[in-house]
Amino acid sequence: MVTQHMMSVVIPTCDTGPNLSRTLKSLRDCELPSNLRQVVVVENGGGQNLAKLVENFEYPFEMKYINIPEGNKNLALNTGLSECDQDFVVFFDDDIRLHPQCLKEYSRISRENNNGVFVAGNCGVDYELHPPQWMLEYLPASAVGWSKGINECELDGPEALGFNWGAFTEDIAKAGWFDESIGPGTILSIGDESEMQMRLLQLGVKGIYLPKAKVWHWVPQDKCSTEWALRRAKVHATYKGVQLRTSAETGLLAIKCTSILKILICATVLRWLSRFASEKLEFVNRRKVFWHQGILDGLKLDLPHQTPKGLLRYSTNIPKTDSTL
Repeated sequence: MVTQHMMSVVIPTCDTGPNLSRTLKSLRDCELPSNLRQVVVVENGGGQNLAKLVENFEYPFEMKYINIPEGNKNLALNTGLSECDQDFVVFFDDDIRLHPQCLKEYSRISRENNNGVFVAGNCGVDYELHPPQWMLEYLPASAVGWSKGINECELDGPEALGFNWGAFTEDIAKAGWFDESIGPGTILSIGDESEMQMRLLQLGVKGIYLPKAKVWHWVPQDKCSTEWALRRAKVHATYKGVQLRTSAETGLLAIKCTSILKILICATVLRWLSRFASEKLEFVNRRKVFWHQGILDGLKLDLPHQTPKGLLRYSTNIPKTDSTL
């Protein structure tokens, strides 16, 4: 017999206002399922106090606002989860808008299952200014959108984007909660939700893709520029360097020497191309330099405590070209 789980929504937020307002209006305008118990907004890191913004809305559901001083997204997620005992929890970010049927689709999954699954929604983008077409292959999924098609299917790995996915609180508790040593607000600022999904998969929790649970992610101009894409590539490479460092089979000296050599080669090519290269060609070569600098940073990075187990088993949503840099 399937237990009828209640459903909660958790939204971590930090130093935002207009975006959160847009997200909350979108939530309010959704078709609301009968088992939606609450929406929990967790402001972290000080800065703007969004209590008034949250409280001034009129909602057809219970709204909770929590403020924590630490600027740490995973801590904010764990704090929100503490309010959601035994619920199916949907995780949104503060810069999305929802399809009107999105919550109903998540509710269906929560009613049809007794734990043992996590779900990934379909994700589009709302650009402030659309980036050049050639740049799209070099941007992460959060900046270009993500979909596995029009049919519901099983996930191949920790594919769900952090701003539109859901899981049962009981399964997350079994997996050890979100790791507060990684993610936004820490020395290793990405991979937080994916690392949790990897641990869920290792426990036998099945991932499901929901094409009708769609949101659109707001992407401002400065989050899809060439300079931002270069910095993002370096962050991804740092994460990859941490993975390499924690692998017992890795020859670290060989990797370090290879990365240093490739940086020198790419820098030389850049100097030669600088006068007549196309914008794309110059970007691609600069990106190679940033990538290998990130690998070196990751190889020497000390995390506050032992590396999360999930780091050893997967790569984050890195464009395919990175594997051959």
